[in-house]
Amino acid sequence: MVNIQQALNLGLQALNQGNLSLAEQNFNTVLNVIPDEPNTLFLYGALRQRQGRLSDAKTLMQKCLNKHPNKADVLNTLGNLMGKMSQPLNAVEYYLKAIETKNDFGLAYLNLGLTYSGLKENEKAAIALQKASQLLPSSAAAWSALGSAYKELALFNDSLAAYDKALAIDPNRVVTLNNKGTLLRVLQRPEEAKNCYKQALLVAKDVPELHFNMACASYDAGHYEDTDTCLHQTIALDPGYVEAHETLNKMYWEHGRTDEFTQSFHKAILEKPDSPELRVALANQLKLANRTEESLSVLSQALSDLGAIPQISHALGLLLGQTGNPELAVEHLSNAVIKSPDSERFRIDAANFLIRTYQYQEAMTHLDVVQQINPYEQEMWAFKGLCWRFTGDERESWLNNYDLFVQAKKLETPIGYDNFEHFIHDLKNALISMHNTVKTPLDQSVRHGTQTPGRLLYQPVKEIVAYRQVLEKRIREYLASLPDDPTHPFLSRKAQNFRFSGSWSVRLKSEGFHVNHVHPDGWFSGPTYIEVPKEIRADDPNKAGWVTFGETGMNLGEDREKIAVSVCPQEGLCAFFPSYVWHGTNPFTSDEHRMTTPCDVLPVIPFNR
Repeated sequence: MVNIQQALNLGLQALNQGNLSLAEQNFNTVLNVIPDEPNTLFLYGALRQRQGRLSDAKTLMQKCLNKHPNKADVLNTLGNLMGKMSQPLNAVEYYLKAIETKNDFGLAYLNLGLTYSGLKENEKAAIALQKASQLLPSSAAAWSALGSAYKELALFNDSLAAYDKALAIDPNRVVTLNNKGTLLRVLQRPEEAKNCYKQALLVAKDVPELHFNMACASYDAGHYEDTDTCLHQTIALDPGYVEAHETLNKMYWEHGRTDEFTQSFHKAILEKPDSPELRVALANQLKLANRTEESLSVLSQALSDLGAIPQISHALGLLLGQTGNPELAVEHLSNAVIKSPDSERFRIDAANFLIRTYQYQEAMTHLDVVQQINPYEQEMWAFKGLCWRFTGDERESWLNNYDLFVQAKKLETPIGYDNFEHFIHDLKNALISMHNTVKTPLDQSVRHGTQTPGRLLYQPVKEIVAYRQVLEKRIREYLASLPDDPTHPFLSRKAQNFRFSGSWSVRLKSEGFHVNHVHPDGWFSGPTYIEVPKEIRADDPNKAGWVTFGETGMNLGEDREKIAVSVCPQEGLCAFFPSYVWHGTNPFTSDEHRMTTPCDVLPVIPFNR
């Protein structure tokens, strides 16, 4: 007679020891006698999961649900399984059912919060992780995850507090040290960030990401030799670490070390000749440096060596299009879309060159797909606006509505300053000291000027703090002036709470300008003018140095390009507009500089803490 309990125990023991065949044999012994034995079905599901047979694992887990004495555990496990099967929405459903079954189930709250974080539903993530940290107060994982959720909501003080609680429990938790370091970099506290990375590297010295982040913190602190060393350590550990190559070569470019520019790429490609990412990144760096022929040579060789894989087709299409071959661009970009139909980037770039070749309906086909994937994609709306304008669709004026959405108003004098001139003078001097790069940033819209790194508005500098206070007041006034429209891609996101997704300063010299562009990482955006040369004036018929709205960066010709609105800068003027609106600046000639502090703003949905 079969001893059921003995067979189940032997199966569990074999499973824990990794002897899957023996475990399966014992589980089958039990199920041959009791086909619906819930504990065995649960363990059999765990076995199938280890074997990578995830659908079978799901079937077994679901079968054991009705009779299993600990349904919440099974539901939580099913949630984890859905995550491994790349079905996060189903995972959420199972975690919620587990919590409904057992309302103090801290692990389910933790898993739910992590899944919401992966879905970028940061408010829901924070709520779930708050509950997890309450139920699991000794869990470093729960506090660490809560810190990351707060960070995404720009609740930086709360984020630091949560990270510190995690580290009090587990001082050597590498992921928490790394994430805390990243937050400290955002807060412009690079030396403290470096300390986090140093501690993490004591535990995980061979992790390339830690060396890379240490390099970034060293760069923030102005330690460029250390930056160079850390980036080379990153690349030594992982020659295919594209972001490390890009950062290293961007630094070389900005600091005039042009003889070393792109050398790391060439060496890495010799070590990893089958990496399309390295080849495309090298071509992009060369293109940004206006070394177009070399960029084309790199991509042509990549096409020959690796074939028409999507990344190469995409990069080649962009390069050909930007060098005057839009028809060939459409061909290569279309090939990339065919092989990667869910790529927002490929479809947006295909639409770009379809618009250039007057194929508006074809462009809209791609843009409609992108809208379904990501309705907040700013470039998509910029291109849709163009298609609507070129086809006479009245939705273009509804979308852009320059008269309502583009607003320019002078900031108020911050508390603590006797007059505005005193404030702007101090702010100007503080910003000038930050413009320490020697060349135009390689990957920005700036021409003949410099741009500060990092998030300017989070710097603990007296003048920046004062500026942020009056800027936030102006933002609230701007939001209050906007009507409600739940169908509009800009107005439908209107919220009382907001955060800065980006903030920086740009200082242009004579002949400097911004090429026409949009802001892909914002909801609405805008600069404040801090330093304005006397040559930039309201009565100038040529509008030198003015900011313009409506004209694209696509060089569509006089018959299709259109400037809808122009604004003359003056010191202290703050201009806001939807991030998808095309804008740029006219060049100017002067012995003085033109300096701005642009920002990108995102809405925040409030939640109870």
